[in-house]
Amino acid sequence: MKYQIDILRSDKTAHISYFQTFFYETDDPSENILHMLQTVSDDPAYKDRDGNLLGEIGFECSCLQKRCGACAMRINGEAKLACGARLSYYKKGRIRLEPLKKFPVVRDLIVDRSVMQDSLKKVEAFRQQEISLPKETDFLAQEASRCLQCGCCLEVCPNYLEGESFLGAAAMVPSARLVLEESPEAAEKVSKSYRKFLYEGCGKSSACQDVCPAHLPLDKLWAHANAAEVWHRKGRHKKAYE
Repeated sequence: MKYQIDILRSDKTAHISYFQTFFYETDDPSENILHMLQTVSDDPAYKDRDGNLLGEIGFECSCLQKRCGACAMRINGEAKLACGARLSYYKKGRIRLEPLKKFPVVRDLIVDRSVMQDSLKKVEAFRQQEISLPKETDFLAQEASRCLQCGCCLEVCPNYLEGESFLGAAAMVPSARLVLEESPEAAEKVSKSYRKFLYEGCGKSSACQDVCPAHLPLDKLWAHANAAEVWHRKGRHKKAYE
């Protein structure tokens, strides 16, 4: 099948952005968008619709298996991982590729997601020593550890804006892991920052859970963290997990 690809090209240093269109053909129903980008970008002779050389396309990738989150981008307006989006999904044969819009653009489809690391520092979402988890929350903690930090949740969140106090689900998931500790006192230091940067800004739209490429149980993680850090509910581990 022949596909028309419209890609937003951007150069931060030159302060320009424009759509460039090219065509791509494949008979492989399993081929994904990331493979397509690698193929055309590696071909120095590949030309766009107007006969101009396409040139190297800026995009990020690492694991190629939907485990690192590096290839997150907007595909036909939806936040997705390019390695998980097969060309065959797009029956109409036209695909628009754009960078995530909630982050500063570096070049083409590459964005600067360092703001997520800064958010983790704000909520102190890190441990300085090993801990043990109660059996009833061990599975939920393991689920939280699968967060890819891809940024898709922030992209679709109606309450998240860069520079504002609400840090979104990307910061909530590591924070939720902290309050799964066996000793509630051990997670006390994150209580104030959790309320300020996470609980007070969430509108509970569940858009983050719908878009999460790792399919994390974000509703359960939000419920658990809120119960522990906001309401200080007794028996919160078991109730949040159930």
